[in-house]
Amino acid sequence: MAIHFILIVYMMLTLNVSINAHLKKEFKLTYAKLGPTEFRVLAIIFNTTCIFCPAITDSMVQFSMFGKEMLIGSLDIAGIVVLLVLIIMYIVTVINDIRDYDKMDPVK
Repeated sequence: MAIHFILIVYMMLTLNVSINAHLKKEFKLTYAKLGPTEFRVLAIIFNTTCIFCPAITDSMVQFSMFGKEMLIGSLDIAGIVVLLVLIIMYIVTVINDIRDYDKMDPVK
């Protein structure tokens, strides 16, 4: 389920790059000093670790939320962490872009 939200936020970041390319004449794919290649390398490292260390993928955490018992795996937790990082990067980027746009076209 988290993968859907990760892809949505990734597409939001991509849309933000396109908007900045048009309005600010700036084409920047790097966020927080991590570009697409670095994200791919991190994904490859994580994937390789999961292949050679099955204890990572087999581990589960059980907890109670809203009166229901839930069971999530380590890959779910990794997906949630990636999602949170992407959301934070998106919010920070949009706030900085709003400041830049305000300087370019101030409200009268």
